[in-house]
Amino acid sequence: MVFFMETKLNRVQMEGVRRRLGFPNGIEVDSEGSKGGLCLAWKGGMSVGLRSFSSGHIDVLANDQHEDQQWRFTGFYGSPYAREREDS
Repeated sequence: MVFFMETKLNRVQMEGVRRRLGFPNGIEVDSEGSKGGLCLAWKGGMSVGLRSFSSGHIDVLANDQHEDQQWRFTGFYGSPYAREREDS
């Protein structure tokens, strides 16, 4: 599982990048103009259920089918600008 942040791509563009990198599964969040954009990517052997997402996070429950374990992953991206940190 890989979390990409600040992709600066829309969902369709990021899906193409993700697939070219060898990750057949993913969740993409659009960028807002030339900033932001998120993607959570994973390969087979894992079942991932989306709990919530926003322009700053992706939250999922993951099931590793080989280990028969469930775990939670939250990928978070906060603004690097102090004036915008409160929004995070």
